[in-house]
This record gives sequence, structure tokens and C-alpha cells, in this order.
Amino acid sequence: MSEIRPPDDDEIDLFEFFEALWTNKWKIITITIVAAVLGITYSAIQPSKYKVSTPVSLGKDSAFLSFISLNDLLNEKAPIYSLKGPMIFEQFIREFNDYGEMINVLHGNEYVKHSIQGLNETEKHRALVKYAKLFQIEPPTRNATNWTLSFEWRDAAEGARLFTDAINQTLLNVKKDIIKNINEIKLGIELKNSRELDVLRYQLSLSQKKLINRKNKEVLYLKEQSAVAKELGLAAPMISKWADLGDLHRDEEKNLLDALTDMPEKVPAYFRGYKFIDKEISVIESRSLAESSLMTVDFLNIKENILAVENDLTPSHLVAESDRVASANSTDWV
Repeated sequence: MSEIRPPDDDEIDLFEFFEALWTNKWKIITITIVAAVLGITYSAIQPSKYKVSTPVSLGKDSAFLSFISLNDLLNEKAPIYSLKGPMIFEQFIREFNDYGEMINVLHGNEYVKHSIQGLNETEKHRALVKYAKLFQIEPPTRNATNWTLSFEWRDAAEGARLFTDAINQTLLNVKKDIIKNINEIKLGIELKNSRELDVLRYQLSLSQKKLINRKNKEVLYLKEQSAVAKELGLAAPMISKWADLGDLHRDEEKNLLDALTDMPEKVPAYFRGYKFIDKEISVIESRSLAESSLMTVDFLNIKENILAVENDLTPSHLVAESDRVASANSTDWV
């Protein structure tokens, strides 16, 4: 006895499928035509985009020759900073890659202004950053040496102008940063000189105070030695008493004379006689502090150091070099 199986609901009736297509053929054709027209229209109204790239590198050596004297000065006074071509180029790349200059240039472009019209400030900034990222400075590839400028824009000539304006603005900002750095170095040197002068003037004052103490000590010692000489009846140097004693005391006289000349600190001062000592006391006491100071090595050395710091020409030279940088043509740097 055969079993009758119900028809499978999953089976597709091709006849019914094609019948449905034929019934709705005009609707399908109409939708297809409308979609095609819309696609063509959208493609037509979308602006064309051009991608352009060109190598960029450090400017010629001649563009940096005017900075030789500045670099010599910086090497002597601030060796952590220099103004050489590669450093300027690196600073240019860093400055451009923050998109600040590119955004500023794009903000004034009519096409961009129209496209961001009606957006709030946050949305405008986001759109400007998106446009700015279409302009890139890319590092060298493995086998290349130059960096590459590349951009993608609706109009190649307009894109090139925008890129050039942003590059020039970036170079101007690099120049401003360099001038600012030079001025900061100048201020740093002036501050260092000021601190050094404070220390030297303190040392000078301390040296004079020590000199006064040494002078007072010396006068006190000489007065004591004068009193001893007077008590011993030594009015003149002791060696003068041996002048008429013949050869007997020649050697003793010579030895004493040598000691008084070469090592006076080992021979008591009263040997000179009180007249000599009193005159020396009078001379010492009559000297002014300035005159006494001039007779000490420490005072003269400190004074010379003060004069050197006070007449340091580095700050004024840096001002002149800053003016030289300001007058340089920054477009020659890349």
C-alpha cells in the first residue's frame, strides 16, 4: 500500500516566481532606472579629488651661513641649543604636524567655509581637522632620503596654494620660536651674570672685612714688637750694630739678613728696631681700605672677575643675532 506524502513547503515554484517578475516588470524597471539616474547624478555632483605629492628637503647650506656666528656664541654660552639646518627642519616638521597652521589656512577657504556652515564649534573643529589631515608631510621610505609633501583635494591648483600657505605660515612660526628661544637664552645669561655678580660682590666685601682684621692684627703685633725693641734699646736694625765688628760676625750678619729678607715671619720684628717698626705702623695705619685692598691678590682677582661679568657682551650679541634671524628669509629653509 503506497504512502501519499504532503507537498514540501520549502520547494520553490519557478513558474510562480517568474509569473511574479513578469507581473511587476514595469515597477522593477522603473526602480532600476531611478537608482541608476540617482547614482549617476550623485557621481556628477561629487567634486573630483586630486592626489598630489612632491619631495621636500632641507634648504641649501647658503640659507644657514648667516647663523655661523650665532652657533659659535651658543656653543660657548648655551651648548644645549644650536641653530643648524637639520634642527630647523625637524622643528618645521613638528610644527606642521600639529595641524595648527593648516587648520588656520583652511578656515579661510571658501569651499571649506561653505561646507562647515551651520555646524557648532566642536563639529567645525572636527571637520577642519579632517580636512587638514588630507595634507601630509610623510617621512622618507626605507630607500629614500627626502620627506614627501602629499595632499588630496578637489582642485589641484587650489590644494597646492593651500599647502604652500600653510608651509610658509609654519616656517614663520618656526622663526618666531627660534627668536623666542634666543631671547630666553639671553635672559638666562643675564640672570646667571646677576647671580654671579652677587656672589663676587659678597666675596669682595668678605675679603675687605678679612683685610681689616689682618691689618688690625698686624698693627697690634708691630706695636708689641716696637715696645720690645724700645725696652732692648734697639732703635735701628740689629745688623747695623755688627757693621764695625769686622769679619768675626760676617757670617752671622749674612744669615740674619737673609732671614729678614727671605723669611721675615721666622725672625722677630723687633730685630728691625723700633724706629723702623713705628714708621711701618704709621704707614699701615695711614692706608685707606681701598689702598690696602689693592695690595692683596684675592681682592684684585675678585675685582677682575666682577669687571669681566659686568662687561659681558653676550646678551647684546644675542640681541643682534636675534635681529639677524628675524630678517632671514624663512622660505629658504626648506
